[in-house]
Amino acid sequence: MNFYQSLIEGSPDLISVLDTEGICVYVNTSYEKVLGYKREEILGKHFSKVISLDPNSLEYTLSIFAAVFSGEKTDEFQVKIYHKEGYPLTFNVKYTLLKEEGFLQIVLRDITEEQKLKKQKSELTEMNKLLADVLDHTGIGITITDPHQEDNPIIYHNKGFESLTGYGPDEILGKNCRFLQGPLTSKDTKRVIREKVANQEEVKVEILNYRKDQTTFWNEVCINPVLTEQGEVSHFIGIQMDVTKEKLLELDLKREFSLSRTIQQLILSKDIDDQSITICGSYFPSHEIGGDFYKWQKIDDDLYFVMIMDVMGHGIASSLLTMSINAELTSILKYDTCHPTYILNRLNQHMLELFSEAENERMTRMYFTCIVLLIDMKNKRIDYINSGHPSFILEEGEGLREISSNEIPVGFLPNHQFQAETLYYKDLTELFLYTDGLLEYLNSSLAELTKKKEKDKNLFLHLSKELKNKQLQDDVCFIQVKLS
Repeated sequence: MNFYQSLIEGSPDLISVLDTEGICVYVNTSYEKVLGYKREEILGKHFSKVISLDPNSLEYTLSIFAAVFSGEKTDEFQVKIYHKEGYPLTFNVKYTLLKEEGFLQIVLRDITEEQKLKKQKSELTEMNKLLADVLDHTGIGITITDPHQEDNPIIYHNKGFESLTGYGPDEILGKNCRFLQGPLTSKDTKRVIREKVANQEEVKVEILNYRKDQTTFWNEVCINPVLTEQGEVSHFIGIQMDVTKEKLLELDLKREFSLSRTIQQLILSKDIDDQSITICGSYFPSHEIGGDFYKWQKIDDDLYFVMIMDVMGHGIASSLLTMSINAELTSILKYDTCHPTYILNRLNQHMLELFSEAENERMTRMYFTCIVLLIDMKNKRIDYINSGHPSFILEEGEGLREISSNEIPVGFLPNHQFQAETLYYKDLTELFLYTDGLLEYLNSSLAELTKKKEKDKNLFLHLSKELKNKQLQDDVCFIQVKLS
């Protein structure tokens, strides 16, 4: 197999050659990989009799076949083709009329989902004009370098590489691919390429390159060593693809995440250190943004509202839902009563209004667990609701007890009436509230956490320091309330 055949056989695109009658005279291995048809099932047969196109695609393809072969039609189009096992795939169709040879070269690119280029390790030998023309229309940049010559120069490139970089053949051949690098190209990425090529290893990186006009673009580069039968590297095949749009989108998303995280941190309540009460909290999202949340507010000199919650899931959806709940909660606390029963009845209604019944049928019902406290300092009384949330720990003197859930999560049932319970506390009481991510991080049960709290009087401070730079599987949030 010559090196052009190696390139075409390894292409992720479905590449074929038809004669004037529509008979398949060549197909690459991607037909079997992507559509499930073996080469021998296709060769020598009319394309419409083997490849299962949907009715509309088949009718259109047959109607334009003559115009394509005459050169009257040159524009790209899309077709739907069924895999041998019956599921549909959508392809973009490009074609090139090879007049001298009397063939039509077809390139099908699977646009159902992104395709990654496969390793190409076949031995490179001699050139073939037909396959070279096919490579020139694959839409990606391809280079072949010779490591046996000084500085591993480019000995072949396709037209896609010229389109990608803006350089002509005389400016490309004989040069090392590093000529595309510039002042802003990452030194670390250059080092990775240099070291892996020196070690004759596969390379796959995204690198900032420069075109001839000095405009920059993000280049996804795949470099594969081609081995001889003796296992020695004869050449390197380089595949280049412009991923600038995807990279810029990725960078924009990172900036948006950073802004969202800042906003989410800003809506968390600031610590309170009053004469008879201290409230402080720590929050560590597992992603850039998360679904855990806490809020407290001084209602008057003797009354304090405290809440901790955990929205199902992680990431953007949970974060947005958290912000929506915070907005509703802020409005309630500003204009209405702060009693836990009223607040959770309102938030339950809010959740159900956010997600209509139709939407809930198509997606998992969104809900959150929480603990809501109304602390009456004058009467040493706490009205509370624990809605499906992990138990909170109440410490009075040397004794600790766990206050477990007494209600269902918020957002489950319409018209459900939440009911609060009441407990009375003594002087020097401490409350420790947390989300389930803390138990997961500690790999502990509630009983083990309670023992840990009993032994470590500064557990809140120690956990806050310990979790600061940890990579977490779940969001972690906890609150400490000290009552004099």
